[in-house]
This record gives sequence, C-alpha cells and structure tokens, in this order.
Amino acid sequence: MIVLEPYLRLLGPFELVHQGRPVPVGGPVAQAILAALSYAPDTKVLPGRLIAMVWGNRDAVTVDNLYHFVSRLRRALAPAGLRIVGHRPGYRLPVSAAQVDAVRFEELLRSAQALRDTDPDQAARRLRAALQLWRGTSALDNLNQRGIRRIADALDVRRLDAEEDLADLELGRGRPELVLDRLRTLAVTHPERPRLAAALIRALHATGRLDQARRALAEAEHAAGRDGAHPALAHARRVVSGGPRFHPPACGAVGVPGAVPFQLPADTIHFTGRAHDLARMLALWPAGDGEPAPGTVVVSAVRGMAGIGKTALAVHAAHRLAPRFADGVLFADLRGFTPDADPVPPTGALDHLLRGLGVPGPQIPPGLDARATLYRTVLAGRRVLIVLDNAADEAQVRPLIPSAPGCLVLITSRRHLAGLDDATHLALRVLPRAEAAALFRALAGDRATAADRDSVERIVALCGHLPLAIRITAARLRLGHATNPAKLLAELADELGAHRRLSWFSDGDRSVLAALAVSYRHLTAPQQHAFRLLGLHPGADIDPHALAALADTTPDHAQRLLDELHAASLTDQPAYRRYTLHELVATYVTQLADEEWGT
Repeated sequence: MIVLEPYLRLLGPFELVHQGRPVPVGGPVAQAILAALSYAPDTKVLPGRLIAMVWGNRDAVTVDNLYHFVSRLRRALAPAGLRIVGHRPGYRLPVSAAQVDAVRFEELLRSAQALRDTDPDQAARRLRAALQLWRGTSALDNLNQRGIRRIADALDVRRLDAEEDLADLELGRGRPELVLDRLRTLAVTHPERPRLAAALIRALHATGRLDQARRALAEAEHAAGRDGAHPALAHARRVVSGGPRFHPPACGAVGVPGAVPFQLPADTIHFTGRAHDLARMLALWPAGDGEPAPGTVVVSAVRGMAGIGKTALAVHAAHRLAPRFADGVLFADLRGFTPDADPVPPTGALDHLLRGLGVPGPQIPPGLDARATLYRTVLAGRRVLIVLDNAADEAQVRPLIPSAPGCLVLITSRRHLAGLDDATHLALRVLPRAEAAALFRALAGDRATAADRDSVERIVALCGHLPLAIRITAARLRLGHATNPAKLLAELADELGAHRRLSWFSDGDRSVLAALAVSYRHLTAPQQHAFRLLGLHPGADIDPHALAALADTTPDHAQRLLDELHAASLTDQPAYRRYTLHELVATYVTQLADEEWGT
C-alpha cells in the first residue's frame, strides 16, 4: 500500500506524520480536535458534533472557544501542508481515506467481510493487513478527553472483532496453530469477550490440548456468568464434548467451517419508542436456559405500511434475542417490496440460508422441495433465530419456515400474511407524537433542542409521524446552513407545509413516493382501480357503499376490495367497515387520481 502524506495515526498514540517524521500540532486539545476530524475525513463536521466528539457532550465548551482552538491548530498544521476547511457552520479536514490509518483499517475489514464467502485466503490476508496497522493495543492512548475515549473504545472493539474474525477463518481452514498463541494472550486480557474465549477453546481442541480446552471452557463459562449461553461458547462446548448429533459437511457460517452464523445487519443507534411492540416480540422467546419452545414460532410482527419501521424493529428485537440462540442468527432480505428489484424466489432464499448454515454450494440441490428438505434437516435439533425481511406473500416464506421446534422466525412484510395460521401477528402503527418528536431530535442532533418543541412537533405532524419521512426530513435539516437552529427549524416547517408533495420526501437513496409506488405496483388491476378511486372520495373515511358507488359495483365486491387494500397496508381500519388513509398515502392517491381523471 502506498501511504499518502501527510499521514494521521489513530491506532495507537495519536500522531501526524509528514515526510516520515512526527509533526507537533500542539497540546492535547489540538491533537484531540485533529484526531476527531481525522476520524471523519473530508466530511463536514458541525461544531456541536465536533465538541461532542472531543469532550463527550455538546455543552462542554462554547462554539467560540472551539473556533479559537481550531485557529491555533490551523497554524500548527501549515508546515505539514494540511489545512482545515471552514464551513458555515462546521469544519472539514480534506484528506483521503488512505491518509488515515483508522479509516484504512475499516476499509480492510469491510473488504475482508465481503471476501469471506468466495476467497477466505484473501479475506485472512486483509484481516492481517488491517491488524498490522495497529501500533499498540489501544487507539489514541495518549489522549484522555471523554469524547476521544469513546472513539478509541469503538476502534478497540473493532480490533478485537477483527482478531475474532481472523481466528474463525484460520480455524475454519484447519490452521489453528497460526492463531493459538495470539488467542492465548487476547483471551487473558479480554475475558469479557466470549467469542475470543470460544476461539481459544476450539484452537486448543484442534491442536490436541483437550485438558487445556476443557479448563478454558470452564473459565470462560464462569467469566460469562449469565451470558454463558453466548452462541460462540455454546458451539465451543459442543466441540469439546464431541459435537452435536448432526452437522452438515463443512458446517459454518458463510463458508467458514466451525463458525456460528450471525447475519444480522447493524442495529440503528437511533431506535426510538416501540416499547410495547418490542416487549411482545421479546416475550416470544423468554430468556433463560429452559427447554426450547414447544414449536416453531412465526411472527408477521412488523406488518405495516411502507416506511413505518418494520425492518428497524425486527433487527432491533433480533439483536436483543440473539444471545438466546446458541446456533446462530440468519437474515434474508426477500425483496418483496424493493424498488427496481424482483422478489427473491424461495429457491434463492434457501440457497442463501443453507450457505449461511455452512452447506457448501455444490451440495445444495437445485429443486425447491429438495432444498427445503435439506434446510429442515440441517435445522433439526438446533436453536437458530431466522429473520425474513420484506416478504412478498405467504408462498414466498412457507418453504423457509423450519419444521422442528427450537427456532424462532421473525417475518416482516407490508402485507398481512393471514395464511400463516400459526403465526403471532403484530400490526405496526405510525409513531405517537412524543416518540416521533424524539426520533426527529435524535436524528437532527444539535439542530433541534428542547426549546424548539413547537417546530419539531409541527414537522413530525407534516411527516405523518412516519419514520421514513421523519428520517428524510432530519437529513435535510442536517444539510441546512444557519447560525440560528431554531430559525432553520421554523423555515423547514414552513417549506414542508407549503410543498405538501411526496417528491419533497426524498434524499436520493430513500423516497416515500418510491416506497408507496412499489406497494401500488404489487396490487392487481382491480385493486389499483379501486385505490385510485379513493382519491376522488371527499370524506375523511370511506365505507363499502361509498366505494361501490364510485366503482359502479356491488357493496360486497367493494368490501372485498377495501379488505384487500387493508391487507396490503394501504388503508387503515379504525372501525368495522370504515377505512381511512394515512395522510401521505392520501396525498399519493390524490396524485394518482389527478393523473387519470384530472381532478
């Protein structure tokens, strides 16, 4: 790798290196500010966020004091040809990822993860290259500011994650001797990491040190305490005791023999509210060491309209539930309602899930029935959490549901999967006013304070309390330029109220209009026609007789159409045979009606 100059080192004592030599940049505060800007290279960092990144909270110093600190730092950086670009407000350090060791470290970890399936040798080499960037065992260990220590702690955790990933790869390739000594040291210095302990136990077992493996297992389980059911430790326990009664050939996650699958996406740090819904999901599989549930539990728990936060809730709940499943966690995006993508056929989903369970590609049969049979066989006798996100319909998910007890399946869909009779169904609603405002404030950061309550509540009301619309609007706010955040909030509310068009709720990658359009495209032609007719109805709600008059059909037929639109999460049903539209859905259906009838 060619290292560009100047070079910023965070993986050890903080240093700015230019022409091969460290460059003094001032005292601890100056170093901390430069380290924080380096952690987000070539990215505008708002003053409040920069203060929090250094001192731990946004009120630790004033913006004026920060300005003076940055001014002195700029002068110190001039000899190294490094500058800090000022924004109004905010600061940016215009360096590339290749000039910051911590960013290069993260890039190598991501590329290693992407190669685990197809090229484990190359994945291991990249993990080793990432770990070689470290100049000690702790990041930024010469800086003590509270915010900097948080950044350092996050980097230290990522280093240990990389050590564990490398150990899994080498153990899976039958080369325990390459990681055994390293694991001995790490397991002693980090007894709080069950996965490190489990890797050491497996390495000891693989090299014939059976007594040492048993002692290490006992010590790890004692250290883990109530967390002793951690999936990695449970797998190590099976290895030491002779293994489970059944494993597929080369069992392991994503092609790594012996690894426990954990395919969940990252949990969002801004998960807000949903306490009742979350409690219901966690209650499906109580914590403890009791017997498995009496039967497979299927949850269509996060059924709801586009953008309501189904995936966020399911992933958040799954992270909480994961320690209860010793044999791992599987995740599949079924793309049932993904713009510009077809739903994943059950055969394709089974291929993904079987590979996650360690079945090599050549051993996966081609047909749906054969794959489903193998899938059920592999899962027999195991405790696995399976998250099936964004399902199109019952036919797509039925082959993906295990037949033996011991597994929990969480399914999300825009449709009410009524055909899954044994499922526990949970309909998700828009956020209550207080939770919607809390989500907006969390996303907006220092742009929305408690003093801006009226503007925030007006904004989230105009978003219909829909999480997707709230997230897009908060992202727009973060891009705004204003020295007066309260004024910026009021202007944003005025702009949002004046537009009232769905095209406003878009930030490139996310779009409320695109999300609703996918739901519409999945309707049949008669359902689409009935939906467009709702845009002509002047009332706040509609009943079958009103739709029958608009559609020139019978009330019974109109009732079926309304029920089908409700099952597709395009209408609400606040009372028997009374149907309403979410305000953003009402805006969308009015646009459709205007396009067809010019109303």
